[in-house]
Amino acid sequence: EQGRVTVAVGRTGDGQARLSISDDSPTIPVDERERIFERFHRLLGSHVDGSGLGLAIVSEIAALHQARITLEDDTDGIGNTFSVVFPTAASH
Repeated sequence: EQGRVTVAVGRTGDGQARLSISDDSPTIPVDERERIFERFHRLLGSHVDGSGLGLAIVSEIAALHQARITLEDDTDGIGNTFSVVFPTAASH
């Protein structure tokens, strides 16, 4: 299947570096959002191949860099945006 992925780099309002990755896949349900960062967790009814490790690995790598990963709220029901926010040099 073809889809679109957008990568953006910028700064938060308080000057931290932000890496955002957006796609046009079905929006992850609100009640699943906390669990998607757990190892081996897969969304119910997912037809995508995988083992459920990708976001868990990204989350661990972010933590090693004192960064945090979040799934942004989406209002239109299409797509997901993950953001990794890195602390400034002075804050860590």
